[in-house]
Amino acid sequence: MLSIVEEALLVKLHYKRIRKVSLRAYRYMKGMRDSKGPITSSVLNKMMKKFEATGSLVSRQRSGRPSTATAVATTVEHTVQSMSVVAAHRECSAQEVSRQTGVLYESVWRALGITLRRYPYKFPHNQELKPPDFDSRRDFVNLLFNKMEELHEWLHTVLWTDEKYFTLSGAVNTYNCRMWTTENPHAFVEVPLQQPKETVWCDFNADFIIG
Repeated sequence: MLSIVEEALLVKLHYKRIRKVSLRAYRYMKGMRDSKGPITSSVLNKMMKKFEATGSLVSRQRSGRPSTATAVATTVEHTVQSMSVVAAHRECSAQEVSRQTGVLYESVWRALGITLRRYPYKFPHNQELKPPDFDSRRDFVNLLFNKMEELHEWLHTVLWTDEKYFTLSGAVNTYNCRMWTTENPHAFVEVPLQQPKETVWCDFNADFIIG
């Protein structure tokens, strides 16, 4: 996009020379050695016709209402900002924005993603670690390495346990939890380890699985 000063320079060169020569002179003055840009000869011709018809290089103000997409995006953005101010954690959902504005849920998604350039990011849940946990993990790793040095097959004799917890406290399901933002916040939610839950488990080693 040319500034008004640059357009005026092109007008001056245009009336001194023919169109193609004026473009070459402009590019030379601006140090454009590749003989390309900032506009084509046809665009310069249209600009000159506009100047001769209006006596101005300023673009005319467009009339009419803004597009529906722009109006929806503006509504969604204002609603998100107002909801974030009153929310305890400055968070809000696309469904809640749809309910408050009356805008279709799909339209809210389009406005957030296409117009406002905001994208949904998940909050991964990491197990909360207490200060003593770091020492315990380091001690276990050292023990593991020492055992493997003594007996290479020792690792195959270990019975490993894996489990999945189903909390009873109404913890947030991260599958439906998203943060709409322009950049990845690299955020996570810490969850206390000790809370009411049901556990599904299995044990396994190199030869069998118990579940």
